Amino acid sequence: MSKRKKNPFLSGKILAATIGLFALTLSTSTMATFAWFQVSDFARIEQIGMKLDDSTTMQIGYRQGDGILYQDKIDENDLRIIDPNYDRNVHLRDVTSAFSSNWLNTSEAEKTPILRVPYGKSKENTMTEAATEGFVQVEAFLRCSQPCHLYLGHNTSATVIERWNRELAAQTGYSEDELNKVLDCVRVSFYTEDAFYIAEPGQEEASKTVFAGPLQARNNLGYYDSEDGKEILYGEYEGEPSYLPAPETDEKDFDDDSAFHAIHKAGIEKVDVSSVKPAVEKSYPLSSFILPEKAVTAGDTLCLGTLHPNEDYRIVISIYIEGWDLDLTDSLATGKFSLDLSFVGLMDII
Repeated sequence: MSKRKKNPFLSGKILAATIGLFALTLSTSTMATFAWFQVSDFARIEQIGMKLDDSTTMQIGYRQGDGILYQDKIDENDLRIIDPNYDRNVHLRDVTSAFSSNWLNTSEAEKTPILRVPYGKSKENTMTEAATEGFVQVEAFLRCSQPCHLYLGHNTSATVIERWNRELAAQTGYSEDELNKVLDCVRVSFYTEDAFYIAEPGQEEASKTVFAGPLQARNNLGYYDSEDGKEILYGEYEGEPSYLPAPETDEKDFDDDSAFHAIHKAGIEKVDVSSVKPAVEKSYPLSSFILPEKAVTAGDTLCLGTLHPNEDYRIVISIYIEGWDLDLTDSLATGKFSLDLSFVGLMDII
C-alpha cells in the first residue's frame, strides 16, 4: 500500500547523483466526450528514454537473460529489448487503477501494477479484466554504491506543448484552452518494494477521484445503463446499493452530456450512491515527489524507496489515463504534452 515516508534526516548530508531523463511526448488523438467508454485512442508516444547524469554513484538497468544489464542510459532500443511489443507510436487509452488492493495484497515477490479496462469493453460491473494495452509500463532497476533514499529530481516536469496546441486549434477549430488541459487526467504511478504511489502531473492538489457511480457505458442513448429495472452501480465500493423510486419522466441532474452525466430514465429505479462507500483514488501532485535542487534534507518530499549499497532496486513506472477522472470527459481533446522524469538519491548521514 502507499506509504508516506517520514523525513529520514535531522540534518543534511549530500545529494546523490541524478538519474536522468525519462522523456515522453504524448499527444491525444480524439475528442473525449465519452472518453472513459467510447474513445479508442488517446496519446501517441513520440520519444521515450532514460539516461544517467552521473554513473559513478548510481546506475540504471533492465533485465537481460538471468541478470540485469546496467548502463548509463535506457533508450528506445533498450525498451524494445525490455518489451518486444514496444511501439513508440502506441496510443494511450482510458484505463483505471481501481482495485489496486487486489494485486498489492498478493504474495508475489515482484508485483507489477495491474490497470483495468473500461466498462464499455467488459461484461463486468465491478472489477473488469486486466488491460494489456493502451498504457506505458516500464520495469527498471537502480543501483547505488551507498545507501540512499529515492526521490524525483528537480528536472522532473510535465509541460503542455502550447505552440503545437495553438496550431492544432487553428486547423481544427478545437478550443486551445481545452487542448491545454490535456494533463488533467494523466497519471504516473511508481511501484517499488517500499511503496506504491500515484502522481498527477497536471494537478496542484489530489483529485480524489471516486471509483464508483452510475454510468452511460454501454449505450449511446443518453441514459444511465440499467438492468432488471435498476440503474447499474459500476466500480469499486463497499456495501450493497439501495435504490430510489423510479421517476415518472426522464430526469437530468447535469447540463452536460457524458458517460458520467447522463439521464435517469423514466421507469428505472435510481441507484443511491450514498448507500455505499465508494473507493477513492489515493494520489498526489507530481510535485510531492520532487526533491528541490541542492536539497540536503527531504522535508515533506515523498520518498519512493530506499536503496541499499550495491543491491538491485526494482521500480515499475506506469503512465496512463485514469478513466474515472471527471476531467477526462470535459477537458481531454487532442492536446500534446511532454513528460520528463528524473530520479535522485539522498544519502544517509554517516
